[in-house]
Amino acid sequence: MTEPYNGNPANVDAWSAAVFARLQAWPVAMGGAWTRWSPGYLVLTVKEFDGRSVDPIFLDTGNDELTVTFGYWECHLDGPDHPGAQDNLASSSAEAIRLIEDWLAGRICTAVYYSADDKWCGTVTIDPDQIPQQLAGSLEWLSKSGPTRIELRTPERAHWRFFRIQHDGAITETTCEQSKVGAGSA
Repeated sequence: MTEPYNGNPANVDAWSAAVFARLQAWPVAMGGAWTRWSPGYLVLTVKEFDGRSVDPIFLDTGNDELTVTFGYWECHLDGPDHPGAQDNLASSSAEAIRLIEDWLAGRICTAVYYSADDKWCGTVTIDPDQIPQQLAGSLEWLSKSGPTRIELRTPERAHWRFFRIQHDGAITETTCEQSKVGAGSA
């Protein structure tokens, strides 16, 4: 069950109420929508920022964590039951803000690796100034999954880039349609 969250801390668990109180005035959160999910955690969904549509960004408080999701990548940040719990609200909230703001500002992008049959192989964050090196470096540890193509994602889909991974490991940029040659449809 989901419903819009009205800010009433009695309707969510203590961790979720604390995260909401800390982040509700953050400009990115103010442009998103908070929803309450059963059994009482929150999800912030951001689909627009600074007057432009963006690929959805999610921040959720489920499982006593703070989970950041964008560009087919997610990061789990410590919640109230992890060591150092009194500092987790401040540090996890600050890290979530940094990650999302870096994503929105173009300081990071994500590389999503797929196999020939369009199965997800893994996602990593990439420094836009280090794309060739980091794509190749990530391919080393993902090679056992058999990736054949990469989607380099940014907040705006119009700026996504596509790459094919050749049999010899060379990575070449292509169009979206060319990246899927030999792969199933996404």
